[in-house]
Amino acid sequence: FRRRCSSITSLEMFMNSLPDPHCLADFPNLCELALHVQNIPRPVGLDRLTRLERLCMTEVRLTTMEGIEHCQSLTHLDLSSNSLAAMDARVLGQLSRLRTLWLNENPISAIEGLAPLAALQSLWLA
Repeated sequence: FRRRCSSITSLEMFMNSLPDPHCLADFPNLCELALHVQNIPRPVGLDRLTRLERLCMTEVRLTTMEGIEHCQSLTHLDLSSNSLAAMDARVLGQLSRLRTLWLNENPISAIEGLAPLAALQSLWLA
């Protein structure tokens, strides 16, 4: 099974179909990962996904960005429709290749942590 997982470069999962987020580590060659309508309050299992360029975690009940900093190849990050109260400057500071950041529909109270994102072209905060 793990041998087969290592050849997968794109994965999209809906409606609580991810039984254990830690299993994402079994997909080390992922370039695109989309998780929608899950129960994942904290990003886990991402530390081995060093090739990940696009990460979409919408409606997964995120309360923190901590854990995403391991994905330093990200160019697109969509964390829309979650429960994020803050933009984590420490996490964002590790994502220097980020061009698109979508944080809309989160109760974020202050815009911060964007200074290191020199490549950022698109920011959604509505």
